[in-house]
Formats: sequence, C-alpha cells, structure tokens
Amino acid sequence: MTREWQLRVNDAKTWIRDQDASFELNEPDAYALEEALRLKEKHTGEVVVVSAGPARAAQVIREALARGADRAIHIEAEALATADAVTVVDAIASSTRS
Repeated sequence: MTREWQLRVNDAKTWIRDQDASFELNEPDAYALEEALRLKEKHTGEVVVVSAGPARAAQVIREALARGADRAIHIEAEALATADAVTVVDAIASSTRS
C-alpha cells in the first residue's frame, strides 16, 4: 500500500494533522489480518480485530471486516488518537476486564 498524501504535522509538531489523513489498514496490520485469516482457514476459529481510538477508526474496522474478519472490537476514545502504545494497550486491557 502506498500513501496518496503527504504527512503534515500539527502546529506543535507532535502529531499528524488528522484532517489531512485518510484512515486505512496499514501494511503490517494487513499482513497480520491475512495471516490470521489463513490460520482460521487451516485450523478453524474466529478472527477478531481490535482498534482503539476515535470514531473515525471505524473506517479501518469496516475494512478489516470486509476482508474477512469475523467481528471487531472498537474502544472508542478521542484521547487515544494521539496516545502512545502503552496507553492504548492499557485501554484495551482495561476494557477486556469488564
């Protein structure tokens, strides 16, 4: 996959400006999804995609479901749009405990 747009950072130079970004499944996640679907085909089971972030992340979830994922979990929080990996993992872990 290639990007059709140039990355533009916000005024504070801390994050990509969201209005300039198109949300799509990134290449490593696409490979992981494809491998999960192959494993499901070989061994049976279920492929569940998980995304943590703002409502606009639903676009990526729909793409994963269209590619064959069985279901999806979206932990929707605007604050996760610019969160680091540890914060996102904590949010996912917290939501699965309840």
